[in-house]
Amino acid sequence: MPEERPYAFISYSHRDSDQVMPVLDRLKRRDVAVWYDQGIEVGSEWPEFIAQALVGARCVIAFITPNSVASQNCRRRGRGVFGADRPFPGHGIAAEHAAGAVP
Repeated sequence: MPEERPYAFISYSHRDSDQVMPVLDRLKRRDVAVWYDQGIEVGSEWPEFIAQALVGARCVIAFITPNSVASQNCRRRGRGVFGADRPFPGHGIAAEHAAGAVP
């Protein structure tokens, strides 16, 4: 389940994990609480679990890439975010720039 303290819901394509995870590591080192779909237990109702985490998020950070735009799951999460009353910072990444995205 998501953290008790305020957290940012992270939306990304798993195909971009190599570029996204270093950014998340930097956020966590700065004590930013993040939630992403790692560790969802086998047999869980994945869509409901994601929806619950999304509803409880303080903000959503979306990594916008060709892979995420092509992902049905990422697009579904985007529809859940727009219309919600919370910040939605998008972050476009490219492999050569992702590591420097968070100082």
